[in-house]
Amino acid sequence: MAIPKFDDSSISQEVLERKRAYDGRFLKVDSVRLRLANGNETVHEVIDHPGAVCLLVLDENDRVLLERQPRTALDRVIIEVPAGKLEPGEDPEECARRELIEETGYRVESMEHVLSFFTAAGYSDEVLHIFFAKGALEGERQPEDDELIATFWLNAEEFVDCVLNGTIQDSKTVICGLWLAQERLRDKLAASE
Repeated sequence: MAIPKFDDSSISQEVLERKRAYDGRFLKVDSVRLRLANGNETVHEVIDHPGAVCLLVLDENDRVLLERQPRTALDRVIIEVPAGKLEPGEDPEECARRELIEETGYRVESMEHVLSFFTAAGYSDEVLHIFFAKGALEGERQPEDDELIATFWLNAEEFVDCVLNGTIQDSKTVICGLWLAQERLRDKLAASE
């Protein structure tokens, strides 16, 4: 099913001014003054993000590679799939391979891009690219100085259950779990035909 064409002129907006309000190590925050289609003016704060990748890695025993990582914004350790931000001009697949080695030490035999999404379109331009990888080959981790990560493997069915029951709450990891559940359902339906 295709999305119908729309005339968005009644909901358009025009950028009148864009000022850099914060210039951090990798995040930038802009204050953007807009004129809306109804004539009103408003200001939005927008986070400029370089983009990121994540990997859903499945091994030969039908297990998913996961990480436990402290997240300062949440003030707790959460469960996530391996992920990382893009360097300027970096190809997403190269970034995914680099981040996997840095964070886990694993290399993979095969990798495919499955989807990309905006993580928080209301206030950020970040695009996150999800890769599905198989054939994990263990190696030596190469963490950055500020990374404290513990890795573990979880059965794929238990992983999906943890996503669906809310044990895993990280958005990219939830999307990976839902994608995996959909692929399993698709395979099951195809096998029954």
